[in-house]
Amino acid sequence: MDGKRNQLPWSMISKSLHKLETIMRYRALLGLALMVLLLRPAGVAAQSRGWVNIDNVRIGFITAPSEPGEPVTGRERMSYFKSGVWTPLFVDITAGPQGLENAVLTVEVADNDDIQNTYTVNLPRLDPKESFQAITYTKPGSTGGDFVITVREGNKTATHRRGFQNFDVMNLNEILYLSVGSRLPGLRRLANTVNQEADKPNAPRSKYYHPRTAYVDDIEGLPARWFGYDAVDLLFLTTGNREFATKLLEDQSHRREALAEWVQRGGDLIISTGNHQDVAKELLQKMGIPLKISGKQPMDRLTEIESWAGVQVPLQGKPTKDGKKPTIDVAKVSPTGREASVMLALKSDQSPLIIRTPYGMGQVTLIAFDLDLQPFASWEGQTQFYEKLLTESRYLPLDPSHRQNNQFNQMGIGDNFGGEVASDLQVSLEQFEDVPMISFGWVALFILIYIVVVGPLDYLFLKKVVKRLELTWITFPTVVLVVSAVAYFAAYAIKGNDLRINKVDLVDIDLVEGAAGGARSYGQTWLTLFSPRIQLYTIGLEPASPDWAAANEAGKPGASVLISWLGRPDSGFGGTDRGRSQTLFRRSYDYDTDARGLKGVPIQVWSSKSFTARWEAPLDSKRLPFRADLHHPPDAENPKGNPKSLAGSVTNQLPIALEEAWLIYGDGEAMPKWISLGRVEPNQKKEIAITRNQGVNDLRQWVPTSTQQSGRFNRFGQTTPANAGRVVDSLRKALFHDVGQDELLRNNSVRHLDQKWRLAKHSDQAILVARLHPQRNKDQAEKINQEPWTPTRLWLGELPDSGQPRPNLWGTLQQETYIRVFLSVKSQD
Repeated sequence: MDGKRNQLPWSMISKSLHKLETIMRYRALLGLALMVLLLRPAGVAAQSRGWVNIDNVRIGFITAPSEPGEPVTGRERMSYFKSGVWTPLFVDITAGPQGLENAVLTVEVADNDDIQNTYTVNLPRLDPKESFQAITYTKPGSTGGDFVITVREGNKTATHRRGFQNFDVMNLNEILYLSVGSRLPGLRRLANTVNQEADKPNAPRSKYYHPRTAYVDDIEGLPARWFGYDAVDLLFLTTGNREFATKLLEDQSHRREALAEWVQRGGDLIISTGNHQDVAKELLQKMGIPLKISGKQPMDRLTEIESWAGVQVPLQGKPTKDGKKPTIDVAKVSPTGREASVMLALKSDQSPLIIRTPYGMGQVTLIAFDLDLQPFASWEGQTQFYEKLLTESRYLPLDPSHRQNNQFNQMGIGDNFGGEVASDLQVSLEQFEDVPMISFGWVALFILIYIVVVGPLDYLFLKKVVKRLELTWITFPTVVLVVSAVAYFAAYAIKGNDLRINKVDLVDIDLVEGAAGGARSYGQTWLTLFSPRIQLYTIGLEPASPDWAAANEAGKPGASVLISWLGRPDSGFGGTDRGRSQTLFRRSYDYDTDARGLKGVPIQVWSSKSFTARWEAPLDSKRLPFRADLHHPPDAENPKGNPKSLAGSVTNQLPIALEEAWLIYGDGEAMPKWISLGRVEPNQKKEIAITRNQGVNDLRQWVPTSTQQSGRFNRFGQTTPANAGRVVDSLRKALFHDVGQDELLRNNSVRHLDQKWRLAKHSDQAILVARLHPQRNKDQAEKINQEPWTPTRLWLGELPDSGQPRPNLWGTLQQETYIRVFLSVKSQD
């Protein structure tokens, strides 16, 4: 009896503990659910606080109508935007009875790591009941999720939340044509034709990108910052609507400057003008585009356009009732620089009908008649004309993911998983040589061992050996603490406590004679931070002067810098082509004004995050980094210079050596040529003497082509490039993409870097490409950050415009620097 009495309490205690454990589990689940609810952002729909109304929100650009006269407004039509790139966001607000004073508008969205970020703009003073359309900007990190708009004035807040499903998120295999000024229904019809044939395996257009069209026919719909056009692949600016063109000419909200800067940084612009060429002339002058318009001339018919497009239907006006035949106004256009090329000219006087010129990193094509006025607006040959124009402009391109024997299609992954050159580059950035990566197999094994120890093994030990199951309250936390401690110290031993930075700089230097705005440098920076602890990072960047950018002068603008997060353009974890996943805790960071920096970016312990920056700045005319004197020497057959020959010299005026240098040039053929210059010391002059392409190679031998092994699949469906870590190979593919027509990777994310168009069928430019320092040199971060071969100074902890000195970097930095210099090649006058 005594033994039974002694056992009874333990049995009762054991049952009580079991019930208590069950209750605690349910309470934990209830507490977790409550936490999720509490952490959800407030404001699921538009909210009116009395003092302000958020009436409507639209992201991106309105999709174009199918036919003229379709009664469509911006509110009734969907709009396009892309994940992973900047896009404008338009917010209609109405002030309350007291008006608005010193209010700000904030847009919050998740990045590729599902971390919230905010971009803030100031609102103007609004009178009572006054309506206003605010323009802000955001960079969505996925194809799912939502964005939150907040208006704040003092301690008052109004919120509006919208999901991405209300808009059209473009896929990786889609490109966007934006028409500004008019809707260009003929362009929409061509896009529809291409897309309708996309699923036909033997159709001639089945392997093209899927083109989409959008329009802006109200000047208020144009971005006022250049990166608002980031999602646009090709922009048509028409001047047939004189009111619109005049408003753009007279705009004081920096819309015209934003458009010009977008082109200078790598955008492609097509302008059409004829009837209102006087307005177009002033637009070209104010935007600094090197083309000149000197009037217009009437034409009865444009047979040149008919032949060029391969159309038998006459392009001419229809006779009026009184028998008069209307004419077509053709603008008189002439280039102001040597590099402009005439794509099509009038037979009568050889004046250009279609002319193209470089403009910074981008290009401008001018069509000397109106695409949005009669007779072209009703011409039956529009589709063929646009197809010819877009093919010649490289914006009706083949999609590499549809190429024969492409492994992505063979595996049935689909159009959106074709792989991108930018993914190769980011994978390289995320590899830290002194931080060994533990394979998933080992992690899964240790997780399995942990589950076995904390579950069945612990149970069997307590039941069979100790015979006291209630001791699980002691053994369970003990095992958890021991395993956690072992994991922490193992990770500490493997990953250390130093900040590690991988950074790649590409600097494009425009020294072409007559370049818009003079000699300029355009930079792109990619960097990845590997944090040894949980920390909030403030990140800024500025080009180093005076070698890479002119020193700022009082009262003059300096470098224009844009910084944001960097995500892979794929559907894997952290990719921008995936639906957003939900996170338990809401972490966030802020963009500085105009995204010149990032404030308070959270990075977890022993984890990494990638960023990208784009900048442009004028160069000091007295300290140009290179001097070139290149020309085509004449011969008996070519008294003005043989384009197959190249002579002259290139001088390195940088204080550092070029470790590897190549000169790439065009000879009038479709495929550019290249020669190796080897190492070029500071102030060394390299003589160039090429006679009829002797001893040179075509560009296909310089640019590596992705093979079926270039991107291998892991078990989660993500791609891991086989050449990860070779940044130079990825950059070559981006700088001159698809030269061999065998490339399997897309280049959508860094399309602005592709400058092959400068050399294909042209011989008036040459491009010097070089690497400045041995690959992946690693040293103390602050030392590398100040080296002359580091073109940008990285700021951590402060921003360049904060008025504070730059804090010293800590940890280690691996820096790679590449340059590309655009040079003029002259012929005999």
